[in-house]
Amino acid sequence: MVCPKCGRTITEEGNYCPGCGHRLSVSPEEEKRERKTIGRSFLWMGIILAAVIAVALIATRVEIASGKISFPSRVEDYIGVPYNYVELELRDAGFSNIETRPLNDLSDPADSLNQAVYKMVVNNRSDYWPGRYYPDVSIIIYYHSVP
Repeated sequence: MVCPKCGRTITEEGNYCPGCGHRLSVSPEEEKRERKTIGRSFLWMGIILAAVIAVALIATRVEIASGKISFPSRVEDYIGVPYNYVELELRDAGFSNIETRPLNDLSDPADSLNQAVYKMVVNNRSDYWPGRYYPDVSIIIYYHSVP
């Protein structure tokens, strides 16, 4: 027997050409079974992909519908930044209940820390607060200042 793809002479025992791997003999039933298996695989992949997309869309809609918003930056990024910039950024993000409190802890108005954020308290918590919040969540910005 000769392989129709590469022309190599082969024995009639195998189903594949040892030279190029071409399949030599396929019964119609076998070919039909293979196509059916491939078709089912694609069907299941499509169903799984559709389910993943549906879950992602539902999760996004629930998040949007909740009316919650995220902080534009990480908490650590606000420390040392002038408090009025932080307040403006949070208001631009949609937060409305922002309070600023000077610490009156500096004696020199030219101090580089003057007006810089010392810490922030969100929803009565000063530790790390990731996540999404309602726009009216309580935010307190403490900043260094001169009395």
